[in-house]
Amino acid sequence: MTDHQVASREEWQAAREELLKREKEHTRTADVLARQRRELPWVAIDKEYRPGPDEDGLPPVVAQNAAAAGTDIPGYLSESPAVTVFTLTSGAVYQTYATTWRGVEFLMNYYPILDRVPKGRDEGGAWQTWLRRHDEYDRQ
Repeated sequence: MTDHQVASREEWQAAREELLKREKEHTRTADVLARQRRELPWVAIDKEYRPGPDEDGLPPVVAQNAAAAGTDIPGYLSESPAVTVFTLTSGAVYQTYATTWRGVEFLMNYYPILDRVPKGRDEGGAWQTWLRRHDEYDRQ
């Protein structure tokens, strides 16, 4: 027996049609936000600086993970979910957009799927703790 609300097909259809109205509103709002992103002012970029860690004090696994990720050690250690957009116009580089964490969900194509299943993302207070590497699943 489920502890979730159960309805007739007609009740479900009515609820679905109401939700569809809100989903369409959400899509229209997303279109406005997309236009506003494109209209953000740009900032000129002269140089990009990235501070690096003292690589001598790091365990070897850091270099191995950085190589596996296809980056150098400073790049690997500075990784967090982020997107930054630049444009090159008339020989000048400009930053046009940047976002982190929840703002990069558009890159995670599985989130829209999880948002439509009964348990959702099932994250609780944590972030993606449900993800497992292929060798981290319990064998039964």
